[in-house]
Amino acid sequence: MRTRFAFLFCMILLANMTFAQKKTPEYTKAYFVYEKKSNYYIDEKGAYADTLLLKAEFPNLKFSMVKHPVDSAKTIGFIPLDKFSREDKKELASSVYHTTELIEGVHDFKKNITQLTIRRDDANTKEVLNKYLDERYHKFKYKKTIDYNKQKIFIKFPSISHSKKFDTELKTIKFDANSKLWGYYREKHLNLLLDNFVLLKEGLDTKIVPGIIFPNNEFGVEKIATIHETIRLQSVTFE
Repeated sequence: MRTRFAFLFCMILLANMTFAQKKTPEYTKAYFVYEKKSNYYIDEKGAYADTLLLKAEFPNLKFSMVKHPVDSAKTIGFIPLDKFSREDKKELASSVYHTTELIEGVHDFKKNITQLTIRRDDANTKEVLNKYLDERYHKFKYKKTIDYNKQKIFIKFPSISHSKKFDTELKTIKFDANSKLWGYYREKHLNLLLDNFVLLKEGLDTKIVPGIIFPNNEFGVEKIATIHETIRLQSVTFE
């Protein structure tokens, strides 16, 4: 009897040890990087973009349909550079500048707070603005803090700071009927109601997001695409 009891005890102990070894380790912090890119493509000939974007930002300019200069499988809207006025070029440069950023994030699981550092320091964008739009490029950095306990977002620019409540910033994803990983959220821009594409990454923690807060995501964000920009997750590490 003792031998049998000892055998059972050893088997239970071994099973517990095996379970403990397979248990997912608990992390204290997640470090992640997102890259945000403008959906405009600009070269010496002109500006290429989705027709909806061109209609929204330059309603008084006519565009033609052409093959995308990089991806010939795509047909896209095109406006020659000589059709842009000086003010139009300023507006185009501003759009590209504000939608090209590097987003570096750290989420503290114990504090339930995400710290984001957003940088505008892109060599290619600088070249495009200088060469084709005659605009200077200024490096810029600001910070965003997402406090999930206080339900607030704090934004700190070099010269001013302000905060926003979660309930004014939440974007609800309308998921595809057959998936919990992708869908759309709606956003109003000028007089347009736009559907922005969202792709989640299975197994990724819900707090890994590029600064946009969703109340119904089961996983973190891999990609967001709007008419203005595309945001992609570049890397994730844990501590």
